[in-house]
Amino acid sequence: MNRLVQWVLTGVVSLFLLALILGQFLVPIVASDVGHQMPEVRHLVAPYSVLGIVTIACIQGAVIFLYLAVSRRTKDSFFTNNTRMWIFAAGLLCTVAFLIPAGTAIHLLSTVHAGGPGVVLGLAASLVAATGFGCLTYIALKAFDGARTEHEELGGVI
Repeated sequence: MNRLVQWVLTGVVSLFLLALILGQFLVPIVASDVGHQMPEVRHLVAPYSVLGIVTIACIQGAVIFLYLAVSRRTKDSFFTNNTRMWIFAAGLLCTVAFLIPAGTAIHLLSTVHAGGPGVVLGLAASLVAATGFGCLTYIALKAFDGARTEHEELGGVI
């Protein structure tokens, strides 16, 4: 990978991770404000804040794993089980990051009997995104396995 591209990628990933860390601090503040505006969900501020922070942490982990996989692209160690594991872990974390909001929406609708069309749409979007990331991870792993096989075959020829 070109050195300039590597620096830009590192800078963008670093800024994105800093923004996510800031988001982790803002989640409880926003949840507290919602709890003050809607007293019927005030008791959910702490648990939903924790789930929001965990969701953001999943996205942070996925970004780190993908960065580690991409940064090894030009090294001989790219086509290893470690890179495959990082791709799988990133996909799994993204899937979990969308299943957590889906779970909170289900809880909000079924147990608390709060919410409305926005919560239902959010639930649908979270389930579609989780399914999409699961499928994308499967496709990425198959593509990686195919590329690794071709790389090994070419290595034997050259």
